[in-house]
Amino acid sequence: MKLLVISDTHGHIDRAIRLLPLFKDLNAIVHLGDYLRDAEQLQKYTDVKVVAVGGNCDGVTSKTEAMKVIKSPFGPLLITHGHLHGAKKGIDRLLYQAGECEAKAVLFGHTHTPFYGVYEGVALINPGSLSLPGNQTQGTYAVLNIDEAGISCSLVNYQEPPIPVPPQNPPGQEPPKDKSHEKKQTGGFLRDILNNSDRF
Repeated sequence: MKLLVISDTHGHIDRAIRLLPLFKDLNAIVHLGDYLRDAEQLQKYTDVKVVAVGGNCDGVTSKTEAMKVIKSPFGPLLITHGHLHGAKKGIDRLLYQAGECEAKAVLFGHTHTPFYGVYEGVALINPGSLSLPGNQTQGTYAVLNIDEAGISCSLVNYQEPPIPVPPQNPPGQEPPKDKSHEKKQTGGFLRDILNNSDRF
């Protein structure tokens, strides 16, 4: 199972859209909140299912709205934005919630800072913010590969796609001459005389 995990796009999904062609074998895209409407917009650009939870900027104040449990080959994964679990203050409440759900991992956002660690057998994964990174100079996201043996997590710095470079001339060939300044002939010899004569 392969997941692309993003968070905290805050109304800017252009980077998320640019990521889509890079992944041909995704089972799902997980959006961890702020904003839910970004996940809805992103779904219009892909056939891969986008699973999302709301965050504080979505006005979510209930844990039932702020959490989902999804199945994986390794076991249940808890996804939440993290604002109702004190994600900016520590991981204790996230671990407690994972225990209640018997989750093998918690995917959370809110802090805008990427994080990966395993505590008490539970993986805690924060992809950071794709659009508004905290102390990073560029956005980040996570790619998870999950099988029966465990979870492999990669936290990735977003990079803009390369700018196309105009084709170069083959070695030994001169570049084509720019003929845009040359005047085009619009008639024959007689017409040229009439057009340029000051007698008429």
